[in-house]
Amino acid sequence: MPLINKTSYKILLTLALAILVDFVAKFIFNQHQAALELPFISLMGVKNYGFALGTGGRTSPLLRIVSYSVLGAYIAIFSTILNYLLRNKKTPLFKASITLISLGIIGNTVDKVLYGYVVDFIRVNVLILENIIFNIADIYLVIGIVLVPVSIFVEYEYLFRDKELRGKYWIDRVFQGEMLKVVSLCLLSLSLVLCIFSYSLKHSKGIPQNDLNKILYLGFILITIGHGVITSFLVIRTTHRSSGALIAFRNHLLSISQGHDKELKLRSEDFHEILYECSKIVKNIKNIKNIKNIKNKDRKD
Repeated sequence: MPLINKTSYKILLTLALAILVDFVAKFIFNQHQAALELPFISLMGVKNYGFALGTGGRTSPLLRIVSYSVLGAYIAIFSTILNYLLRNKKTPLFKASITLISLGIIGNTVDKVLYGYVVDFIRVNVLILENIIFNIADIYLVIGIVLVPVSIFVEYEYLFRDKELRGKYWIDRVFQGEMLKVVSLCLLSLSLVLCIFSYSLKHSKGIPQNDLNKILYLGFILITIGHGVITSFLVIRTTHRSSGALIAFRNHLLSISQGHDKELKLRSEDFHEILYECSKIVKNIKNIKNIKNIKNKDRKD
């Protein structure tokens, strides 16, 4: 199955359009501060140095930066991964909810990066909503958050059916544990390199701003390439221990089907030792079948 098909292209185009609408609207109201009064709604650009819906303006700059740049990026990445993992499941409502949450975070994060603040411009002049100023990204975010529990309730069977069928997610401790260690090692190594690079850059003195930017960009490019190479090596090495065992088992089955009675041989470092049990089961089935064939032949004689 291709990573990106026609449906995926349509979804990506829709998402890009949604982000573009939010960005253009914010750009317009950030340039023009004049208020536009409509029935029940006022439109006027306001600089929000806090969080979504105009909240958190008095929090520390450190908290605002961490929440938007780090946590926001992780939530967006997590929602993308989750959408990919659920691509073959019939959970359109849940996918839509996490996508809307991701869109809302991305929209406001872009503002933080470009302007240092979020542009809010919508005020609803109705009762308790009158003191809340928000933007289109906030609308995406709120709708997504509301849809999450609704989608879990409606699509529970499709979201958690696999776990119910197999009893649990932790079904092969050796293989899954090894993959968990590999992923954790990759993440820790990336974090360590980024920390060392950031610390070195911070304590470097006498570097012009232009050169500093070049060093920053070049450093991140080299870190990305280096980490990609390391991750690829570890993943290929680890999955080889899984795929190699499966290929050996396939060849073993072919050997049995051709009348040979060779034992299954796996490498000492291979995963899936349960394949030895599978081999015994297959041989028992073949023996039972041979016995039945002999009995049928005797009856005919």
